[in-house]
Amino acid sequence: MISLPAPVPRWNSSFSCALLGIVGLSLFGLVGCGAQRAEPTSYSYSASQAEAAWATPLGSLFPADTAVIGNEAVTQILDTEIILKDEGRMGVLPIGSWMSRDAGLGAAHLTLLETKLAPSAKIGAVDRIPRLLLPERLTIPAIREVAARLRCETVLIYQTYVTNNYRSKVFGKDHLRTLITVEAVVLHTRTGTIPCSVIVDRDVDAKQQSGESDWDFARRAEAEAVASALDDIATRIRTRLE
Repeated sequence: MISLPAPVPRWNSSFSCALLGIVGLSLFGLVGCGAQRAEPTSYSYSASQAEAAWATPLGSLFPADTAVIGNEAVTQILDTEIILKDEGRMGVLPIGSWMSRDAGLGAAHLTLLETKLAPSAKIGAVDRIPRLLLPERLTIPAIREVAARLRCETVLIYQTYVTNNYRSKVFGKDHLRTLITVEAVVLHTRTGTIPCSVIVDRDVDAKQQSGESDWDFARRAEAEAVASALDDIATRIRTRLE
Protein backbone atom coordinates (compact mmCIF):
# COMPACT_ATOMS: atom_id res chain seq x y z
CA MET A 1 0.00 0.00 0.00
CA ILE A 2 1.36 3.29 -1.04
CA SER A 3 1.25 6.09 1.62
CA LEU A 4 0.61 9.58 0.39
CA PRO A 5 1.98 12.67 2.11
CA ALA A 6 -0.36 14.59 4.38
CA PRO A 7 -2.17 17.34 2.55
CA VAL A 8 -0.84 20.83 3.11
CA PRO A 9 -3.58 23.21 4.30
CA ARG A 10 -4.33 25.99 1.90
CA TRP A 11 -3.93 29.61 3.12
CA ASN A 12 -7.17 31.49 2.96
CA SER A 13 -6.47 34.83 1.26
CA SER A 14 -9.54 36.55 2.71
CA PHE A 15 -8.54 35.45 6.20
CA SER A 16 -4.98 36.81 5.74
CA CYS A 17 -6.26 40.19 4.60
CA ALA A 18 -8.54 40.47 7.59
CA LEU A 19 -5.73 39.49 9.94
CA LEU A 20 -3.35 42.08 8.51
CA GLY A 21 -6.03 44.75 8.79
CA ILE A 22 -6.60 43.97 12.47
CA VAL A 23 -2.84 44.12 13.20
CA GLY A 24 -2.51 47.44 11.35
CA LEU A 25 -5.37 49.04 13.25
CA SER A 26 -3.89 47.86 16.53
CA LEU A 27 -0.49 49.37 15.76
CA PHE A 28 -2.07 52.66 14.65
CA GLY A 29 -4.03 52.83 17.87
CA LEU A 30 -0.92 52.25 19.95
CA VAL A 31 1.01 54.95 18.14
CA GLY A 32 -1.88 57.40 18.36
CA CYS A 33 -2.28 56.86 22.10
CA GLY A 34 1.42 57.37 22.79
CA ALA A 35 1.82 60.61 20.77
CA GLN A 36 0.91 64.01 22.23
CA ARG A 37 -0.39 66.88 20.19
CA ALA A 38 2.10 69.82 20.13
CA GLU A 39 0.67 73.01 21.56
CA PRO A 40 1.25 76.24 19.52
CA THR A 41 3.93 78.57 20.92
CA SER A 42 2.49 81.68 22.54
CA TYR A 43 4.20 85.05 21.98
CA SER A 44 1.78 87.20 23.91
CA TYR A 45 3.11 89.69 26.48
CA SER A 46 1.37 91.31 29.36
CA ALA A 47 1.08 95.09 29.52
CA SER A 48 3.62 95.28 32.35
CA GLN A 49 6.14 93.15 30.45
CA ALA A 50 5.82 95.30 27.34
CA GLU A 51 6.21 98.50 29.34
CA ALA A 52 9.31 97.14 31.10
CA ALA A 53 10.84 96.13 27.76
CA TRP A 54 10.38 99.64 26.30
CA ALA A 55 11.56 101.34 29.50
CA THR A 56 14.86 99.44 29.58
CA PRO A 57 17.61 101.58 27.95
CA LEU A 58 19.31 99.56 25.24
CA GLY A 59 22.01 102.08 24.38
CA SER A 60 23.31 102.74 20.91
CA LEU A 61 22.89 99.97 18.34
CA PHE A 62 26.15 101.06 16.68
CA PRO A 63 29.32 99.95 18.55
CA ALA A 64 31.38 102.83 17.11
CA ASP A 65 29.22 105.34 18.98
CA THR A 66 30.60 104.22 22.33
CA ALA A 67 34.18 105.09 21.35
CA VAL A 68 33.59 108.72 22.38
CA ILE A 69 30.97 108.35 25.11
CA GLY A 70 29.56 105.18 26.64
CA ASN A 71 25.92 104.22 26.88
CA GLU A 72 25.88 104.59 30.66
CA ALA A 73 27.22 108.15 30.44
CA VAL A 74 24.63 109.08 27.81
CA THR A 75 21.85 107.71 30.02
CA GLN A 76 23.14 109.61 33.05
CA ILE A 77 23.38 112.88 31.10
CA LEU A 78 19.87 112.60 29.69
CA ASP A 79 18.33 111.57 33.01
CA THR A 80 20.03 114.32 35.05
CA GLU A 81 17.96 117.42 35.72
CA ILE A 82 20.02 120.56 35.10
CA ILE A 83 19.27 123.35 37.56
CA LEU A 84 20.95 126.70 36.97
CA LYS A 85 22.00 128.76 39.94
CA ASP A 86 19.97 131.92 40.44
CA GLU A 87 21.65 135.14 39.30
CA GLY A 88 24.81 133.35 38.22
CA ARG A 89 27.58 135.08 36.31
CA MET A 90 27.59 134.56 32.53
CA GLY A 91 30.72 134.78 30.41
CA VAL A 92 30.56 135.87 26.77
CA LEU A 93 32.92 134.35 24.21
CA PRO A 94 32.80 135.13 20.46
CA ILE A 95 34.72 132.63 18.34
CA GLY A 96 35.40 132.03 14.65
CA SER A 97 36.87 133.99 11.77
CA TRP A 98 34.74 137.09 12.40
CA MET A 99 36.28 137.39 15.85
CA SER A 100 39.36 139.16 14.44
CA ARG A 101 37.20 141.83 12.81
CA ASP A 102 35.14 142.69 15.85
CA ALA A 103 38.00 144.60 17.56
CA GLY A 104 36.40 147.66 19.12
CA LEU A 105 32.90 146.22 18.76
CA GLY A 106 33.05 143.85 21.73
CA ALA A 107 32.01 146.54 24.20
CA ALA A 108 28.97 147.48 22.11
CA HIS A 109 27.90 143.87 21.79
CA LEU A 110 28.45 143.25 25.50
CA THR A 111 26.30 146.26 26.38
CA LEU A 112 23.56 144.91 24.14
CA LEU A 113 23.74 141.47 25.77
CA GLU A 114 23.78 142.95 29.26
CA THR A 115 20.67 144.95 28.51
CA LYS A 116 18.81 141.88 27.26
CA LEU A 117 20.13 139.19 29.62
CA ALA A 118 20.83 140.79 32.99
CA PRO A 119 19.54 141.09 35.50
CA SER A 120 17.23 138.09 35.25
CA ALA A 121 16.28 135.13 37.37
CA LYS A 122 19.26 133.04 36.22
CA ILE A 123 21.76 135.69 35.06
CA GLY A 124 23.15 138.22 37.51
CA ALA A 125 26.04 139.67 35.50
CA VAL A 126 27.47 139.40 31.98
CA ASP A 127 31.23 139.66 31.38
CA ARG A 128 33.53 139.06 28.43
CA ILE A 129 35.98 136.19 28.76
CA PRO A 130 39.57 137.45 28.17
CA ARG A 131 41.07 135.77 25.15
CA LEU A 132 44.52 135.69 26.72
CA LEU A 133 43.24 132.93 29.02
CA LEU A 134 42.21 130.72 26.13
CA PRO A 135 44.43 128.20 24.31
CA GLU A 136 44.94 128.39 20.55
CA ARG A 137 42.83 125.28 20.02
CA LEU A 138 39.45 125.90 21.57
CA THR A 139 37.55 122.94 22.96
CA ILE A 140 34.59 122.63 25.29
CA PRO A 141 36.78 121.29 28.15
CA ALA A 142 39.20 124.22 27.71
CA ILE A 143 36.40 126.80 27.76
CA ARG A 144 34.84 125.09 30.77
CA GLU A 145 38.13 125.29 32.68
CA VAL A 146 38.52 129.02 32.00
CA ALA A 147 34.88 129.62 32.94
CA ALA A 148 35.43 127.83 36.24
CA ARG A 149 38.49 129.99 36.98
CA LEU A 150 36.42 133.10 36.29
CA ARG A 151 33.57 131.68 38.42
CA CYS A 152 31.10 131.86 35.56
CA GLU A 153 28.07 129.64 35.99
CA THR A 154 27.39 129.74 32.25
CA VAL A 155 29.18 130.79 29.06
CA LEU A 156 27.48 132.24 25.99
CA ILE A 157 29.56 131.08 23.00
CA TYR A 158 28.66 132.43 19.59
CA GLN A 159 30.10 132.25 16.10
CA THR A 160 29.26 134.48 13.12
CA TYR A 161 29.22 133.63 9.42
CA VAL A 162 29.17 136.56 6.97
CA THR A 163 28.56 136.87 3.22
CA ASN A 164 28.64 140.28 1.50
CA ASN A 165 27.15 141.08 -1.91
CA TYR A 166 28.01 144.50 -3.36
CA ARG A 167 25.73 146.33 -5.74
CA SER A 168 27.56 149.27 -7.29
CA LYS A 169 25.69 152.14 -8.89
CA VAL A 170 26.97 154.73 -11.33
CA PHE A 171 24.70 157.36 -9.88
CA GLY A 172 23.91 157.19 -6.20
CA LYS A 173 25.26 155.30 -3.24
CA ASP A 174 26.52 151.76 -3.42
CA HIS A 175 24.46 149.11 -1.66
CA LEU A 176 25.69 146.15 0.31
CA ARG A 177 23.57 143.11 1.07
CA THR A 178 24.95 141.34 4.13
CA LEU A 179 23.85 137.81 4.96
CA ILE A 180 24.58 136.89 8.57
CA THR A 181 24.20 133.62 10.44
CA VAL A 182 24.96 133.61 14.17
CA GLU A 183 25.10 130.32 16.07
CA ALA A 184 25.03 130.54 19.87
CA VAL A 185 25.17 127.97 22.66
CA VAL A 186 25.00 128.33 26.42
CA LEU A 187 27.51 126.13 28.23
CA HIS A 188 26.69 125.12 31.80
CA THR A 189 30.05 125.17 33.57
CA ARG A 190 29.16 122.81 36.43
CA THR A 191 27.94 119.92 34.28
CA GLY A 192 29.47 120.63 30.87
CA THR A 193 26.04 120.37 29.27
CA ILE A 194 24.42 122.84 26.87
CA PRO A 195 20.96 123.71 28.17
CA CYS A 196 20.14 126.00 25.26
CA SER A 197 21.24 126.75 21.69
CA VAL A 198 19.99 129.31 19.17
CA ILE A 199 20.65 129.97 15.46
CA VAL A 200 19.62 133.29 13.90
CA ASP A 201 19.82 134.42 10.27
CA ARG A 202 19.80 138.04 9.15
CA ASP A 203 19.57 139.65 5.71
CA VAL A 204 20.55 143.34 5.90
CA ASP A 205 20.63 145.81 3.03
CA ALA A 206 22.89 148.79 3.82
CA LYS A 207 23.68 151.95 1.88
CA GLN A 208 27.16 153.43 1.77
CA GLN A 209 27.51 156.79 3.48
CA SER A 210 29.24 159.79 2.01
CA GLY A 211 33.03 159.60 2.41
CA GLU A 212 32.88 156.06 3.77
CA SER A 213 35.50 153.64 2.48
CA ASP A 214 34.49 150.23 1.21
CA TRP A 215 36.17 148.60 4.22
CA ASP A 216 34.38 150.78 6.75
CA PHE A 217 31.15 150.30 4.82
CA ALA A 218 31.39 146.51 5.00
CA ARG A 219 32.45 146.55 8.64
CA ARG A 220 29.54 148.79 9.62
CA ALA A 221 27.01 146.67 7.73
CA GLU A 222 28.32 143.49 9.34
CA ALA A 223 28.31 145.04 12.81
CA GLU A 224 24.70 146.18 12.42
CA ALA A 225 23.63 142.73 11.21
CA VAL A 226 25.44 140.97 14.05
CA ALA A 227 23.96 143.36 16.63
CA SER A 228 20.47 142.64 15.29
CA ALA A 229 21.09 138.89 15.48
CA LEU A 230 22.55 139.07 19.00
CA ASP A 231 19.55 141.07 20.16
CA ASP A 232 17.28 138.26 18.98
CA ILE A 233 19.56 135.59 20.46
CA ALA A 234 19.68 137.24 23.89
CA THR A 235 15.89 137.52 24.01
CA ARG A 236 15.45 133.85 23.14
CA ILE A 237 18.10 132.68 25.61
CA ARG A 238 16.63 134.66 28.47
CA THR A 239 13.17 133.23 27.78
CA ARG A 240 14.44 129.64 27.61
CA LEU A 241 16.60 129.87 30.72
CA GLU A 242 13.80 131.31 32.80
